[in-house]
Amino acid sequence: MKHLVLFENYKMEYDLENLKEYLKSFNLPVEEWGKGYAKTINHLLSEIESGECNLVNEKGILVREIEFVMCEIFYSQGETVLKLVEEKQVFTDGRTRIRKKESSVSEKMKVGEDPKESLKRGIEEELGILLDDNQISEGKGIQEEDFSDSFPGLMTRYKGHNFTCTFNKSQFNPEGYVEIQKDKKTYFIWE
Repeated sequence: MKHLVLFENYKMEYDLENLKEYLKSFNLPVEEWGKGYAKTINHLLSEIESGECNLVNEKGILVREIEFVMCEIFYSQGETVLKLVEEKQVFTDGRTRIRKKESSVSEKMKVGEDPKESLKRGIEEELGILLDDNQISEGKGIQEEDFSDSFPGLMTRYKGHNFTCTFNKSQFNPEGYVEIQKDKKTYFIWE
């Protein structure tokens, strides 16, 4: 199936095989993708189709650009303050991925999306929780560039918006939360 999306700053019709060949033209080790912690080419295709990333050729180097929100989530029980953390991801193919993340949750933004609205959407999708604006505080943003753990060999430019929020009693689940996606489950626990 072919798709028409923004790719390399112009509209291009492509399919999975075209994308794979394009990635190989930059000598990316696509044969390593989908093994260990790495995601598959289908995952990248999905990011491109949904508007969560853009691929840009910068002087012969392919760069994946993503904008995201991240949030540290807290809950206060009297004197005790708990922080929500991602415990693990379990893929349907049996792989388990454990990541040490700076934030409780993170969500890739869609092109043109407001950061606070993206955060609220992400928390609803991942945890099933609806946030009020008064629960959210925005912090300092981040910008960095590094090779992707998810897509080995692919340089990624990250632009992040940092938030904190505190859950109220009705939003707090002492057993944590599970986000179920078609290819994996992500487990969140309180520490």
